[in-house]
Amino acid sequence: MKPTTITKLILSLLLLAAASNVACNKAQSSQSEITTITISDKEKISPDQFLDSHRLVRLSPTKTPVGEIEKTIITDKYIILVDNEQANTIFVFNHKGEILSEICRLGRGPQEYTFIQDVALLDYKGQEAIAVADSRQEKLLLYTIDGKYINSIEYLFDFDNIVQSGSKSWLCLTSGDNQKSVAFKERNDGKSLLVFTDSDMKIKSTAMPSPFERVNFVTPDISTNAKEVLITPQFQDTVYRVENCTITPAYRIDLAEFGGVTNTNDWSTDKIIADFDSFVHIYNLYEAKNNIIINAVTKNSFINTYIYNKASGKTYRLDGERTTSFAELNVYDVCATYKDEFAVIIDAVTIEEYNQEFPDQAVMKDIKDSDNPVIMFFTMKKEF
Repeated sequence: MKPTTITKLILSLLLLAAASNVACNKAQSSQSEITTITISDKEKISPDQFLDSHRLVRLSPTKTPVGEIEKTIITDKYIILVDNEQANTIFVFNHKGEILSEICRLGRGPQEYTFIQDVALLDYKGQEAIAVADSRQEKLLLYTIDGKYINSIEYLFDFDNIVQSGSKSWLCLTSGDNQKSVAFKERNDGKSLLVFTDSDMKIKSTAMPSPFERVNFVTPDISTNAKEVLITPQFQDTVYRVENCTITPAYRIDLAEFGGVTNTNDWSTDKIIADFDSFVHIYNLYEAKNNIIINAVTKNSFINTYIYNKASGKTYRLDGERTTSFAELNVYDVCATYKDEFAVIIDAVTIEEYNQEFPDQAVMKDIKDSDNPVIMFFTMKKEF
């Protein structure tokens, strides 16, 4: 391990320890053994070597066509797709792909949102609720699964993402720029990247203070799988598991082969922005039951995909050759996980083009380019 990586690990743990003392109800850190995932280009793997099975879920027609999907939430009962670019709508499907509701409340009325900053499925005082964070109005709008309005909650601080964290708390991810926010007026933890709240958006505790000035891409990356929540802070090599205000180091991503995660501790905001493309860093991470997919910028500003198999403890760089298999062609664009499966959104145009190029292996032959997308769920082998 190179010195820069050691420094990053120590800093990461120090930040975590310090964070547990900055709140009224302190966000606690649990100690456990950290699994090290070594990222390397030495061993490569193609989809045919790890793909075990896949299934396709065709999304039924909707009143408003599903456009650009910004976020995908998959639970035991629902597949929730967020289109905040074209339709400004939250689509709720069941696992058969049948539409359950379309929540489109764009406007300036008391039950409407002007902008979708983020969407989450939350437990709101014992009731299942779809929450829409409207950062322009600084309020959280809550709707039932079938789209009925429940309530709006004003929040007095800035955040980028919100997620359920255990049964009694919500977690907001910030850019660490809340020193002037009303909710932090009498607090000294406005640079915290993690903010735990109750169901009235009142701050319960905070954690992980940002060492940077406000930079939009400082907000930690988040991934979920059922009730599991993983947090990957920017410019660090440690991934944390979060539940009920408890933060546990889960994985350390060893990027020593590429010089370690770029040490930006003493960099100015301007320098970070100017040199961002040259950083070695973790872009995002998706964890399923048996495998983890890690997207990392390792050199020349390219995002490479790496697969970690929990059973063997081995990591491979995804490097598939040309194939005619529909499943193998589409495993590169994972957007979510569900239990032991990875999910990929495939638009109808892509399927139609595939069918034209490979008519002997056509899938969903009746699909048209105007149809809603298809979700492919694929499972990797338990060990490879």
